[in-house]
Amino acid sequence: MSDAASGGGADRVRLLSYAVPCASCGYDLVGLPVDGVCPECSLSVRASMVRYGRRHAGPLRRVDAAECVACGYDLRGLRVDAVCPECGTPIERSMRGALLRHAPIAHLRRMSAAGSYLSALVWIALVSCCFPPLWVLAAWCWGVGWWGVLRPDPELRANAPGERCRIIARLLVPTVLIAAVVAVASQAAAPAGVGAGVSWADVAVAFAVVAAVAQHHANLLFVRAFARRVPDRTMRARAGWLLWVGPIPAAIWLGREVWTSLGAPPSPRVDGVIMPTAVILFVVWMLGYLALTARLGAVLSEEYIYADSVRRAPVDREA
Repeated sequence: MSDAASGGGADRVRLLSYAVPCASCGYDLVGLPVDGVCPECSLSVRASMVRYGRRHAGPLRRVDAAECVACGYDLRGLRVDAVCPECGTPIERSMRGALLRHAPIAHLRRMSAAGSYLSALVWIALVSCCFPPLWVLAAWCWGVGWWGVLRPDPELRANAPGERCRIIARLLVPTVLIAAVVAVASQAAAPAGVGAGVSWADVAVAFAVVAAVAQHHANLLFVRAFARRVPDRTMRARAGWLLWVGPIPAAIWLGREVWTSLGAPPSPRVDGVIMPTAVILFVVWMLGYLALTARLGAVLSEEYIYADSVRRAPVDREA
């Protein structure tokens, strides 16, 4: 495949239709306008094409090395203008890789709408610190936002990066919300004991916390894999350190609650050192999680806007 076609008018958009890494940062430039720049470091696309000797590349008639993005079938030796013999996905689609901007526009639109809920979640969560009833609205935005972001990609299917984590995280979204409702309702009702000084309300709260931590862990593993499709190194790095920061304060709080429920005497070391440390870690986690959520929402919106503008423009591409 070549990036330029003969006879194109000045108003036509020419897209780079083969894989060329950015000569400065390594960003995959496939699908970007030839006259554009790298979204990571702003180096011109043409400069990278010259650097890798692909400016005057001739048509690529057969696939050298690629796998189908939908089923993983080995496409070597097949014509670029054919389809995958296993699942029928166009080979040209697989040559563009798994970047999110190449997903179906309807899928990108739904992802962008879900990202707007995550962006709203950030502001609602900050305001709810002063007005606690807004936590109900924050929980709604969290559930709707992540349920939408974790929807399956219709083209990549089971071959998508982080697919197993996506499935687990999506199943845990309603689980966390239901567990939270049950925990709040059990706290408001008359507590009934289950033995050893532990009530059903305590059990419901503990289950909600464990489900939230599990969903949080699966979420971040998915985001780390998903960041490669944008790509966004900052998002991937932030999801990495949030993986271990988040569960620590939850484990400390849960352990203290169990300790107290069993009637054990208070410990000065726990109340004077460990609990303040847990509070500090919780604040750090909360700020990092909200920053990650805001960045994810913004990235989804940017990817949809870019893909929509490219699809609306006349495209000049030679197979």
